[in-house]
Amino acid sequence: MDKMPVFIKIDKYEDVLDLMNIVRDKVEKAKEVLVKIDDLKRKEDEKINQWRSNILDIENKLNNLNNSLFEPDN
Repeated sequence: MDKMPVFIKIDKYEDVLDLMNIVRDKVEKAKEVLVKIDDLKRKEDEKINQWRSNILDIENKLNNLNNSLFEPDN
């Protein structure tokens, strides 16, 4: 298929360029938001892992206390 030149009015061309710049800006802002979301998710995951570790620690201490109080010494 032969490539034929496309003729458009200059004002339409400028409108298209403006629109492309707007879209480009929106894409950049979306990328920035995704970086922030990734950072928040990473921090959230760290906190959840910290809580999980704390809960396991408490559970182990409770089990040890329970064993000390309610199981006879041999």
